[in-house]
Amino acid sequence: DSVTAKDYLSRVSRLDAQINADLQEACRLRSIAERTSAVFSNDLVRRNGTVSVESAVLALKELEAQVIDNLHQTARMEQDTREMIARLPRSEERTVLLLRYLGGKRWEDIASEMHYSWKQIHRIHKRALLSFGKMTHNDTLICAKL
Repeated sequence: DSVTAKDYLSRVSRLDAQINADLQEACRLRSIAERTSAVFSNDLVRRNGTVSVESAVLALKELEAQVIDNLHQTARMEQDTREMIARLPRSEERTVLLLRYLGGKRWEDIASEMHYSWKQIHRIHKRALLSFGKMTHNDTLICAKL
C-alpha cells in the first residue's frame, strides 16, 4: 500500500487529535479518581453503571502512559515532516505545507497570511503535494494522489 503525500502530512494532526481525546478522557478519569466514595468496594469493574475509583485510577495511569508515548511520537513525526518539507525547492510551497499541516491553519488564514487568494493557495498546495510526493516517493515510496 502506498500513502498519499496528504495522508503522510496529515499524520501529525491525526495523532494530535488522538492525544487531545485521550487528555479529555484523562480529565474525566481523574475526576472520578479524586471523588471520595461513600461505598467501598473491592470491585475494579463497573457497578450500577459507574466506574469504581480503583478502576478509574488504573485506567488513568495507563492512559497517561499512552499520552506520553504519543507525545514523543508526535514530536518525532513533526521533526521528520519539517525536515522533508524543508527539502522542497519553492518557499511558498514549504510555507503552505507548514502552515496547513503543522500549523493547523485554515485555508483562508493561510491565504491572508501569505497575501494570496484562496484559489492561488490551493494551486500552490496542489503543486506542493506533487513535489512532496515525488521527493518522498524516491525516499520512502510515498506517492502523491490528489
